[in-house]
Amino acid sequence: MRSLLSALILAAIFSVSTEAKAQGPADPDILCQNAPPGTVEEIPPPLDRWIIVLCTPDGQVLLPRLRDEVEMWLEHDTASPFKIAAALPEALQGAGSVTKYDLRFSNFSGRLATGGQRELLLELWMQAFGQAGIPDDMGDVYQLDAVSVYGGELTNLFVYLRGDAPRWMVFCRERCRVGAALDVLRGAELEARVLEHEQRGR
Repeated sequence: MRSLLSALILAAIFSVSTEAKAQGPADPDILCQNAPPGTVEEIPPPLDRWIIVLCTPDGQVLLPRLRDEVEMWLEHDTASPFKIAAALPEALQGAGSVTKYDLRFSNFSGRLATGGQRELLLELWMQAFGQAGIPDDMGDVYQLDAVSVYGGELTNLFVYLRGDAPRWMVFCRERCRVGAALDVLRGAELEARVLEHEQRGR
């Protein structure tokens, strides 16, 4: 089970790499430590407790910040890992001599949804997850916005907490013309989901 989880984490980070890059050496700067000044912007609190910017061969991506246990974003009701890239693969076609640091996010902003905005995001959650009501244990709802420097696309990530940590997310790009409902799983919940889908595949 642990090896399968490790494989899923690696897949989440590197799944959009091109064939040529996939055959090359492992990226030495996944944590963006060698990024040029000003190219890695900070995610606003408290969202920075749960989300991290990584520098992959295909540019910056957003992924869960690992803490005391493995956590993953999975497409709803699947064991398929999900990451949010600053540049979509189709945007890289004919891109020429851009570096991975050119493919980045900018203008991060985050806020707690309250009042009418919270009600709108709860309706969005029900539509995205195909539910008629809101779970009793759903807590605060946050919105994270960012812009892709390379393509100029607006990215929205709506983060739904259970207790003091994310449990669901809705990803939208360009007003949800591209989007996904995501389960945020860790610990026993994550292991159970992976085992369930592993058994289905046998």
